[in-house]
Amino acid sequence: MKIKFNWGTGITLFIILFISFYVFLIFLTKSKVFYMVTDDYYPESTVFETKIEKTRHARALNEKISIQIVNDSLILKLPAWRTGNTASGEFVFYKPDDAGKDVIIPVNVNQQGIQFVYPSGLVSGRYILKADWIMNDTAFYDEVSVYIP
Repeated sequence: MKIKFNWGTGITLFIILFISFYVFLIFLTKSKVFYMVTDDYYPESTVFETKIEKTRHARALNEKISIQIVNDSLILKLPAWRTGNTASGEFVFYKPDDAGKDVIIPVNVNQQGIQFVYPSGLVSGRYILKADWIMNDTAFYDEVSVYIP
């Protein structure tokens, strides 16, 4: 049986190919895993103003957190540290490509404002260090990109 190719056949083939293409796209997007920056995205947006204020305080220090990689450890130094200061808070090593590999470390600096971190839970790759700390009753927040070899 020979099928004539007329305008009706062309429209039918176009509609079938169009629907098939969209079914393929839907399947492709459903099989892809997307990580949000954080699981609690909307509740965290309510505290965004305090984060901006903390960032302003950190920028006023005119220096960033210093990170050095020595042998198998990271050396983190808080900016504008003076002897007698106290600090509390947390360092979050955020891995942009896999949220399951994020590591949270409490701030526990010595008298010189230095904290040694032994990256046992950190895999090789790029991290963003999100430092949220309080020093002498002033809150600070800073982000620094770091690569763990």
